Amino acid sequence: MAGIEIVSPADNTVFDIAPGTAAAGPVMPIIQAQARFAGLTPDPTPTTTFTWVIRIKFQCSACTNGKAREINDEFRLTSVGGNCTIRFPRVRGGELTISVGADLPTMCYGTDSKGLKIRGVNPPRAVVNAACGTVSLQKMVLQESRRR
Repeated sequence: MAGIEIVSPADNTVFDIAPGTAAAGPVMPIIQAQARFAGLTPDPTPTTTFTWVIRIKFQCSACTNGKAREINDEFRLTSVGGNCTIRFPRVRGGELTISVGADLPTMCYGTDSKGLKIRGVNPPRAVVNAACGTVSLQKMVLQESRRR
């Protein structure tokens, strides 16, 4: 059957938020997404305008001592052809959904990714120490958070 398929990222991919530096802070991943038409001849992918909707959903209560609250973020991009570079405007983690759609003269097509996640990672000890500055503050951070 004819339709759009997401080639990249593959379903169930996990992306990490890089710890960055003490001065710059965490860095979101840059995702190279790709979609194509399947089952259509000739293939309209190279000349079609695709609309990408990026959604991140984070359930705060999933974390220890998290409140019963959900944080959602969404933004849109368009691209011609099946390739799209996704640069996140804010640092966010959680369940990631990439939706892509395209309108052709004969029909509208769309699909969603499945099982994508963005997760935070703990920064290296040297980055935490540099952000703290003084040795006494470094010791308090170690005691309170185990540098996480």
